[in-house]
Amino acid sequence: MLVAAIILALVVLSTPLFRRTYEDLRITTSAKNIAYIANFCRERAVFERIKYRLTIDIDNNLYQISVEDEGDNTFKPLKERWGRPFKIPDGIEVKADKATIDFLPDGDTNSVTVYLTNKENRTIAVSIEAGTGSIKVYDYIEE
Repeated sequence: MLVAAIILALVVLSTPLFRRTYEDLRITTSAKNIAYIANFCRERAVFERIKYRLTIDIDNNLYQISVEDEGDNTFKPLKERWGRPFKIPDGIEVKADKATIDFLPDGDTNSVTVYLTNKENRTIAVSIEAGTGSIKVYDYIEE
């Protein structure tokens, strides 16, 4: 009986730690996925010499890749698996400087920072810099 009580106490004490670790993993994975997709867009834009766009839908927690249709200068989702909308998990709030990130054939892009905040109030930023196209993922701490 004593051993069962000790095990129960350990489980009760460790559950919040596992929850926090799980939430940290979800937000970190989401941020890295956005960075990966942004890098994919930049590489494809340069390789294919076509403008790519990553659209962040803040209201629905989605992001999607589209490509410029050279005929009428509109953007249409890719016709492959990368063109489907990607979901950011529930419980993660998304904010961004701009709703669209354009990747040009010369490797340039517009500067955008996407902020992801979880229930534990941890914020991770995905920063995309104009000119270099550099993509950084880091913990964001408001001052």
